[in-house]
Amino acid sequence: MEAERRDASHASALTRTSSPSFAPFAVRDGMVAEVSGLDLAKAVHRLKDEIEAALATFPVLVFRGQDLTDDELQAFASLFGPLTPMGRHNENSRMGKGAVFDVSNVDESNSILAGESRRRIAIESARLWHVDSSYNPVPDSFSILYAKKVTSAGGETEFADLRASYDALPEATQAKIADLVGVHSRGATVRRAGHSAISDPLLAQPSAAHPIVRRNPLSGRTALYIASHMCGIEGMDDVQFEALLAELTAFSTADRFVCSHQWREGDLVLWDNRAVMHRGRPYDIEKEVRDLRQVRITERDYRALPLDRSYRPDANL
Repeated sequence: MEAERRDASHASALTRTSSPSFAPFAVRDGMVAEVSGLDLAKAVHRLKDEIEAALATFPVLVFRGQDLTDDELQAFASLFGPLTPMGRHNENSRMGKGAVFDVSNVDESNSILAGESRRRIAIESARLWHVDSSYNPVPDSFSILYAKKVTSAGGETEFADLRASYDALPEATQAKIADLVGVHSRGATVRRAGHSAISDPLLAQPSAAHPIVRRNPLSGRTALYIASHMCGIEGMDDVQFEALLAELTAFSTADRFVCSHQWREGDLVLWDNRAVMHRGRPYDIEKEVRDLRQVRITERDYRALPLDRSYRPDANL
């Protein structure tokens, strides 16, 4: 895969401006592009529109060789919309209650996270295919992940192109799912990852509803909107729901739709949650320190769907 990226990096640029250059390096239906010649710690507000235009074609952008403080990371992220508060995501972390999410495997004293800590469970749950914050009534449009320290092996982030996989679905399947509404909760992914005990009962409750087929406002392309956070589909019983989610997830994460990013220190990856799913891959979480930091951007102008509070998905999800 790395060789494929290097070979493809010499493909034609998206823009003819000298700085930055947007060059595709993963030929996966135009999913991923590497951005060179740009220091994100400096004023880049003038390039915001150009970056968003690139995201319409390449919903995953990789910026190499960055050196950012948390404030600079948030300043860059805020160009694309309001930042999603991390709040309780950062319990027992070094980040406090701001918008930077500590995706490292160390606690506030820089010790390896305990096996059943909330953040350790979050890291392990993120190994399932998901889109960020779909359990919120207004979900995230974009996410940014920045690598301060990486491990010697493992820990890749994989991306699946939900635009291309939707396009490849049989017409009968597209028609079947056109008007379906997925129900999401934080606890769904936790349970799917094998952590049956959820200390906060609110996590197990349905918290948001979203169409499982969406039109991307940047590109105009139609895409699936599915995730391990889903706990049901309105009007569908649990057996039917589980079967359909498994079918769509398996189809959309086939090799032809997936690209894997091998992290280097200083990498910053920006992606559109309305176009791709992602998941983290395992690494030696007990022995090697990994310091990644994330900022999420809340979607603007999103019309939240009403959640049917009478809906109760299978508690044994």
